Amino acid sequence: TGNPQNREIHLMMAAIYENKGDSKSAEYQYLLGGKPKTAPDAAPQQKAAADEALSGDPARDIESIKTAIKKNPTSATLYEKLGNLYRSAGKDSEAITAYKEAAHLNSANHEVYLNLGILLEKRSQLDEAVVAYKQSLSKKADNPDAHLRLADLRSSRGQYQEAVTHYGEFLKLKPESP
Repeated sequence: TGNPQNREIHLMMAAIYENKGDSKSAEYQYLLGGKPKTAPDAAPQQKAAADEALSGDPARDIESIKTAIKKNPTSATLYEKLGNLYRSAGKDSEAITAYKEAAHLNSANHEVYLNLGILLEKRSQLDEAVVAYKQSLSKKADNPDAHLRLADLRSSRGQYQEAVTHYGEFLKLKPESP
């Protein structure tokens, strides 16, 4: 209550609520901290990718996708699945490489670019993250997460007019957001 606009405090509170098992309060604190815990659309896609003829063993599934890529190296979808598997296994470098390859193959999936941007932002590669978020918006203009993340980056760099534009778009898409 002493510093309600401090995002780090909200993120710490979110972690505390999450550890206590209160996912609703944790999600709210993540939102107040400016970072949705996960991209809302990313989890269903990752689950769908994992359900498609995959065993549930990450190492085996990764090898299975790599084998499929050797047979069809121009499939953006296979690289998307590989990136999702690596990301869920916590292998950020490999996930970035897979997502970049999917982007290079002109993936039409906006989540590929959003996930790439999130991972690049996590590594403090902010210029590349901005590009990834813009690509996500070019694939799906009504992507609230990309607007919010891009607005946060613009604001942190002092580009307030662009930040206001993206915050405005975010609020149009999610008017109930705190």
